Amino acid sequence: MSTLSRTPIDRVRGGAPAIVTWTVFLLVAVSGSVFVWALATRSGSNAEQDPHSGPVDPPREWASILLRRDADLAMFRRTMEMKYGEDSETFQAAIDSTLTHMGETLDLADTYLAPVRNADGSIPPEYEGYQASLAPLRQRVIDLARASSFKPAVASQQPTDH
Repeated sequence: MSTLSRTPIDRVRGGAPAIVTWTVFLLVAVSGSVFVWALATRSGSNAEQDPHSGPVDPPREWASILLRRDADLAMFRRTMEMKYGEDSETFQAAIDSTLTHMGETLDLADTYLAPVRNADGSIPPEYEGYQASLAPLRQRVIDLARASSFKPAVASQQPTDH
């Protein structure tokens, strides 16, 4: 039987064994060298990192500051619920207490971040997340300062439209 008379099914499929061997060898060599290169560059970047760049998990002290922040935000909500209550003196006392507590929390955060501040007082870019987590608290301090001048009108003193 000649090679011309064979059907396509009779022919051997696949490449020559030498081509397959070299292809597998090159794939293993390239992927292995990429893996070694990735390990080498990763360990080199860790050695160059600033030791104060902040871990992925915040330290306990910062975590306690965040817990205080959450408690301050809850205190803010309770204080603002008193805004339209009958007793404006109690509301004012709650505002003063909440502002004091929030101020202490912000002072703790500033003390915590003081070692990493630049000479001009700004925070390096790698620490901006710390400041951003305090933004809601800073906004509530402004809201409370505005609310402290709020004097609810007594129902008997409101003008009527007759």
